[in-house]
Amino acid sequence: NIKSLAQKQAKQGSVLSQINTIKNYYLTFFFNIIGYPTDKKMTTEKELIDEINLYRVRLDLPLLSQDDALCSFTESQVNELETTTYSKHFESIRVVNDKSIMMKKAVELAQTFDAPVSASQIVSFYWIYSHQPYQSILEDPQWDSGCVKVSRANIITIFGKKN
Repeated sequence: NIKSLAQKQAKQGSVLSQINTIKNYYLTFFFNIIGYPTDKKMTTEKELIDEINLYRVRLDLPLLSQDDALCSFTESQVNELETTTYSKHFESIRVVNDKSIMMKKAVELAQTFDAPVSASQIVSFYWIYSHQPYQSILEDPQWDSGCVKVSRANIITIFGKKN
């Protein structure tokens, strides 16, 4: 079970100590930990991005377009979490309850990501248990593109701003 695996990974050492090389990319990373989606009507990529856009329309914000490079990058992050030891790093973060500690770890992890050149800034949400992201980021008018990818254990949403 995921919770016991997360606890085991956390005991094996901090995420930061497991990272050997930190690369500098233009990437802002927001990590949100809540839980698995409870609303079964919102489990596909299209349903999730549609719901985000409906929310933004209600606030008179621009719709998020889908950018091929951004979606390719989002897909690569899903694959990292599913198929490599990277998922073990994220398992360690899952048991952190203090948001300031969690954010510090997440930002340092984000610096190892290779962001697509078509986006000058990216914000990504890793929804571990829920489809509810940070409201203030979701409501930010600067984002003009977005992509959602769903994996077995994670829903990843990345917002981007074109150069």
